[in-house]
Amino acid sequence: MADGPDEIRRLIREEVKHGADWIKVMATGGVMSAGDNPNHTAYTPEELAAAVDETHRLGRKITVHAIGTEGIKAALRAGVDCVEHGILIDDEGIELMKEHGTWLVPTLYVLNYVVE
Repeated sequence: MADGPDEIRRLIREEVKHGADWIKVMATGGVMSAGDNPNHTAYTPEELAAAVDETHRLGRKITVHAIGTEGIKAALRAGVDCVEHGILIDDEGIELMKEHGTWLVPTLYVLNYVVE
């Protein structure tokens, strides 16, 4: 977990220096860990924008783990290339994905696990 736009940029540069092709940011909590809240947004809009900007500046793509509605939409507004999970996406989020050409990796097993 990074704190603030400058630290996020620094950590992304470090990951790319070590060979990362993609950057993955945990934009929300999850559903499979005790005490984790999928509606908790992990980063501010400014931090997400810094992550996207730095990743794209370095010629890489950025994806986010995002389950909660507000975290998904914040990541989409920041310009991420891909959303992983996206379980609680709403109509506005779908429109943002279409507008930005963002990919979705729905991770169907997680959906099955949550339903059960």
